[in-house]
Amino acid sequence: MPAWIKLTITALFWAGAFFAAKWAVEIAPPVTTAFLRFAIAGFVLLGLAASQKQITLPRKAYLGTAGMAVIGIFLYNIFFFEGLSRTSAVNGSLIASANPAITALLSRAFRGERTSIRQWCGILVSFLGVVLVISGGSLRALIHLDVNPGDLFILGSATCWAVYSILARGVLAEASSIVTSAFTCITGAILLSPLAFFESSAAWQGSLLFWLAVLYMAVFSSVVAYLWWNDGVREIGPARSAIFVNLVPVFVMVLSVMSGRFPGAAQILGGGFVLAGVYLTAGPAGRLSKSG
Repeated sequence: MPAWIKLTITALFWAGAFFAAKWAVEIAPPVTTAFLRFAIAGFVLLGLAASQKQITLPRKAYLGTAGMAVIGIFLYNIFFFEGLSRTSAVNGSLIASANPAITALLSRAFRGERTSIRQWCGILVSFLGVVLVISGGSLRALIHLDVNPGDLFILGSATCWAVYSILARGVLAEASSIVTSAFTCITGAILLSPLAFFESSAAWQGSLLFWLAVLYMAVFSSVVAYLWWNDGVREIGPARSAIFVNLVPVFVMVLSVMSGRFPGAAQILGGGFVLAGVYLTAGPAGRLSKSG
């Protein structure tokens, strides 16, 4: 299957994850939800790797995989679930769609990939879009920093995912996607487990909706999505793969409208700025040049 199809379907799965996560954190604590998601996903991936006799991680990939687990699973999910417990799925997806611009910026800083004037303009436009969504279009909110903490958590998760994608490029040159995904998910779940242990709530244990949401996130938004995302990063690179993140808010808005929830003017305008910035940063005439 071509990389662009895998990445498009991945964006759809992640759009669904914003709603599934929102439902889950209304029933269970955020870190507990993240731990269960990746504990399940990790064991499913490990089983798939074992069935294909791909259980070994090359020694060269140890450090990079550990970094992917800490940043792309542990920190990303703390920010993501904490953010969605405080903001809407639409806001979260719009802010997260600044990821391509963040990836371009970090690729320039850490991988030496050249950034054109057009790309810098795109980064600025995306940033303005994120500010508009976070502030709700209120100048007072900006002046007094009266913003929703949940939106800032989601911005942190988008930054973590950009770093994860850059790290993945190097790791996937040494290891298969399925082994990398298995080890990152299991390591991430282990890191989350102590925090989950101290979240003393058992209300979620008998909730069918909670378990359906967690299973959706574990199987579709983690197992399938992480495998296909890693495939895309390996085939076309982190900056070009990040373009497909801009499909997430489109799918989220469609799902919101289908469920009877319509985005506000600031969300629509801010989302337009973010998508315009993404196009300028990583679109056909703005793709990052690879160095080396």
